Amino acid sequence: MGKDDVKQADLVNQELIDKVKVYDGRGLYFFNLSRDIREKLRDEHVITIIDNHFNADEVAAISLRGCVGITDATLVHIATNCTQLEELYGVPGCKKITDDGITAIVEKIGNNLKLLDYSDCNRCTDAALQAVVKHCPNLKGLYAWNTGITHIPDSIGTDLPKLKRLWLNNNRIERLPPSITNLANTLEYFDISDNPLQHPPLEIAE
Repeated sequence: MGKDDVKQADLVNQELIDKVKVYDGRGLYFFNLSRDIREKLRDEHVITIIDNHFNADEVAAISLRGCVGITDATLVHIATNCTQLEELYGVPGCKKITDDGITAIVEKIGNNLKLLDYSDCNRCTDAALQAVVKHCPNLKGLYAWNTGITHIPDSIGTDLPKLKRLWLNNNRIERLPPSITNLANTLEYFDISDNPLQHPPLEIAE
C-alpha cells in the first residue's frame, strides 16, 4: 500500500481525534497533527471525523492548515453540516480548493462567518472573492493573499462593513474600488502589497 492509499482506519483513531478537538469540541484544529498525518488526510478522513466524532452543528471554528490532500468536497460537506461555523482558517496551501468550495461555504453559512482564510489557494479566482463579498456581511477577517485575484468587488466597502483585517497581498490587483474608503474607520490591518496597483498608486494605499 502506497502513501496515498492509506485506509481510513489507519488514520482516524482516538489519539487523532483527541489532538484535533479543542474548545469542548467547538473547534477542530487539524494543524495540531503532525505534518506527515496532515499530508495523508483526504476528504473521507475529514468528513468521517466531522460526522462520527463531533456534533457538527455545534462546531464554530475549523482549521485545515497543511491538509494538502483535501478538495472542494470537504468544504461542501462543512457548509452543509457545520451550520454554526464562524471561523474557517488554515485552508492556505490546499491547492485543490477552487471557487466552488469557497462559494459553497459562503452561500450556505456566510452570514455566520467572522473569519475566512483561503490564502495560497491558487486555483481560486475573482469569483471566490465576489461570493465572499456578497454573502458575508459579518466578516471581520479576510485573508486571500496569493490567490491570483485581479479585481476587488466595487461593493466591498459597503457589503463588508465590519471588516477589520484584510490581506490581499501577492495578487494581481491593479485598482482599489472607491468604496474601500468606507472601511477607513474599521480596518485595523490592510495589506495590499506586492500588487501591480495603478489606481490609486500603491503609496497612497499605504
